[in-house]
Amino acid sequence: MQTVSLLSVVEYPVSRSIPKDSKSKDPIELDAVVLAGTEGSAEFELESGKVHKPFLEFEGQSLVLRVVKSVMKTPGLAKVYVVGDSVELKQALAPLLGAEHSGRLKIVRQTGNLVQNCLGTFFDHILVDRGFPEARGIWPDAVAVRHFVENNPEIKQTGVLVVTSDLPFLASEDLKSFLAEIPQDASLCAGLCDHGELEKMQEALGNETVLDRWKLGAIPIRARQVRWNNLWFAKPLMAHPGLYNLLQDVYSHRYLLNSDGRVRWSNWWSIIRAVAHYGFRVRGVARFGRGFLNLAGLMLASGLARWAGRAGKYLAWPFRTVLGQGDLEFVASLVLGVKTSLLIGTHVAPAVDIDVPESYLALSAHGEENYRRVLRYLGRNPLRNTGESKPPMDKPELKIISGGKS
Repeated sequence: MQTVSLLSVVEYPVSRSIPKDSKSKDPIELDAVVLAGTEGSAEFELESGKVHKPFLEFEGQSLVLRVVKSVMKTPGLAKVYVVGDSVELKQALAPLLGAEHSGRLKIVRQTGNLVQNCLGTFFDHILVDRGFPEARGIWPDAVAVRHFVENNPEIKQTGVLVVTSDLPFLASEDLKSFLAEIPQDASLCAGLCDHGELEKMQEALGNETVLDRWKLGAIPIRARQVRWNNLWFAKPLMAHPGLYNLLQDVYSHRYLLNSDGRVRWSNWWSIIRAVAHYGFRVRGVARFGRGFLNLAGLMLASGLARWAGRAGKYLAWPFRTVLGQGDLEFVASLVLGVKTSLLIGTHVAPAVDIDVPESYLALSAHGEENYRRVLRYLGRNPLRNTGESKPPMDKPELKIISGGKS
């Protein structure tokens, strides 16, 4: 993997900060990373010009500003690092860069894709701000990371919340609920939403508001179907550095379904090869072989469950019986080498992202009528706590020429 240059940061005057003494027995609050990079991000060409996804607006506020506001309101979160184009972010987050949040909000200049930005922020800024200047620049050098952990074993438990910036309905209560479910011994937590809650929302609001393509990511497990909800928790130093390369490969092939819902097998096979390469090289043949055989069985059962489910949900039941949450967590932990937890909640807001042009078009059309309908469904009144928001404007001529998944 190509070495990534050091991230540079735009800092603002510090009036308060988290403790820098990493050996202190006092608990240190969790830091958060908001991913708002534009490299590889969807670019929406509106009639007014090209706009990267984090800077699309609802009620006069950009997506990234809304997400950052929700993160900063969440109890238990200390510093918030927003990664992306520093010039655009400084403009979009201007309402939050005053004295009230001085020292707590940092804008980090992007240097790569989502994974590179996230890991670079963790090593070059979060750890440095916690008193470990020798952490700067050690990633992606696996040997340097290993030596750093050996010399600073107490830092292994440092965790971070990771949030994407394309969530128009995210609120602090969603984040609070996610954080409350994180097991103390977990090193990697993936947030999921009960897909039944999304179906209820679609039934209540109609297909024109809750798009069918939001359903394509449903994953069948034993008791229910679930969907990723764009919230993650990780303790990066608990993992072998080789896992970072695996994350890069998985991210590069992350689109597992085509726009019509059919499986994109080329990406599935690329991910399988990447996982196998990581496992046999890092985890060892015997240990990883056990996990990989279990993983292959789970993937086969999942594929058969999806196929059978198209003919009738009860036909999928025999295959879903082997897809228990505990089974998935066990296999993921065995394959990745870190304690992995799946946090399945009922909060649907983090699962509703702006991933394709149709999503933004449907919510923005007719004076953002559908956007406000979703807000009311979620119990979040339009224009509430919006600060500098402008009243919604009618957009009858809105067109999206390009953007979304590739």
